[in-house]
Amino acid sequence: LATFRVGEFRGTGLADNSVDVVLAIGSVCHANRKEDFVREAFRILHPERRLILSDGFLRNTTPPPTDRAILREWLCGWTVPSLAGFDAFRQTLEDAGFRDIRLKDATEKIRPFSLWLYRRARLAYPIGKILEWLHLRSPIETGNIVAAINQFRSLNIGTWGYGIFSAKKP
Repeated sequence: LATFRVGEFRGTGLADNSVDVVLAIGSVCHANRKEDFVREAFRILHPERRLILSDGFLRNTTPPPTDRAILREWLCGWTVPSLAGFDAFRQTLEDAGFRDIRLKDATEKIRPFSLWLYRRARLAYPIGKILEWLHLRSPIETGNIVAAINQFRSLNIGTWGYGIFSAKKP
């Protein structure tokens, strides 16, 4: 009963009011302009239907320089242009017309996986650097390992958190 399509979420090509649910898991963070995604989701949703989105969001929108550097290394390594703040994203949903907006902070639920990823990345980093030096691995691939380390570091210092938003199109 489900249909899956590959496409651009800023312009899906779907008709207005044609979708029962929009589900986005760990993907909107990759959008340069989060509001483009939100507007398109609103447009294609049937009235009285929901957008459900889970992703990383900034907790501290003005972190100190050292925390910003850790965050930047993580985001760049995973090609994430930016994270929206929890409050700013809620406002983006409201501005698009969504109502009954709910947020569940799921940071503590993802912390064990974040730690698991961090530990494996710490082990993989020396091997990745050697492989990069031997030209068997690219600097971008090594940057991905560094990003995995910094996502946990950044989570631990409270720069970001993981949230699940639900919003209804009236």
